[in-house]
Amino acid sequence: MKELSEREVIAAGGWHPRYARVLATVVLGDEAVVLVDGNGDGSEVEAEHWCRDEQGEWVGVGSSGVGPLDGRPSGGPELPPGALP
Repeated sequence: MKELSEREVIAAGGWHPRYARVLATVVLGDEAVVLVDGNGDGSEVEAEHWCRDEQGEWVGVGSSGVGPLDGRPSGGPELPPGALP
């Protein structure tokens, strides 16, 4: 894909466009990190690494889950109510 848009990222990840949402995209040159909430509930977020290839196309090169983020115990502090949108 030539453009690293929310629609393209969601389609490439195989998520349902009705529920998934891109929370953040950071692009530095030919590298990018995209945070995706795959089901829209804020419970778990995927951190995706994207790179541009020789033709200038964005290609997903890695993904890792970084949840839970909804205040459930995860070995870290509890989030206060309303901390996530």
